[in-house]
Amino acid sequence: MKNNSILLVEDDNWLREGLSHFLQQSGFTVMAVANLCSARNVIIQNEPTSIDIILCDVGLPDGSGLNLFEELHQNNNPSGKIFISANSSEQARIQGLKTGADDYICKPINPDELLLRIQALLRRMQPRKEPSSELLFLNYRLNLESRELKQDQYSCQLSTNEHQLLLQFIAQQGKIVSRYKLTQALDIDTCDKEGRALDILVSRLRKKMQLTIKNPSPIVTYRGRGYMLLAKT
Repeated sequence: MKNNSILLVEDDNWLREGLSHFLQQSGFTVMAVANLCSARNVIIQNEPTSIDIILCDVGLPDGSGLNLFEELHQNNNPSGKIFISANSSEQARIQGLKTGADDYICKPINPDELLLRIQALLRRMQPRKEPSSELLFLNYRLNLESRELKQDQYSCQLSTNEHQLLLQFIAQQGKIVSRYKLTQALDIDTCDKEGRALDILVSRLRKKMQLTIKNPSPIVTYRGRGYMLLAKT
């Protein structure tokens, strides 16, 4: 796995070299330059997604870092952007953040604080994973949104009650689920004293789960007690 990359733009030689060494020792790949012209060249020569973080001084020999971050913001550059500046005034911070910067750190730089801020920004930049809409169990895949049940190349559509019944079994897989608990959890006829509505529902689900002849339904009946979805087949 590649190291996260940082472009450091700082005209103070001592600070630039010190921060470069510290960040490299912290596991980052660092490209360090002393002015805006060099920074723009590095950005142009690299893919937009190849530079994870840009650390930029505000006051540079050939212009302001504010201009660089404004350009990057307008071009939707995906890199994380952090200003480092000797100006600690509230107005300067606000102006810096308005350019699209993600953070603003004042000099003198505390390397440990800088590292924590970089790590926090990297975490915020990571795309959030959408929860999977598929539930995997045994050799089946159940789509939680469409209620489609799949086994290899075979598939079928579950009704709402069949879907809810299967979810009850999956939640207690390998355990006997009582008829009473299933009746209470499902929208079926509670006046059905003999439990035929539940039996019919289980029967329908069994048939749909037996998508191939070679794979019998994994739902087992325990007479007088309830049903169990096998933990393995």
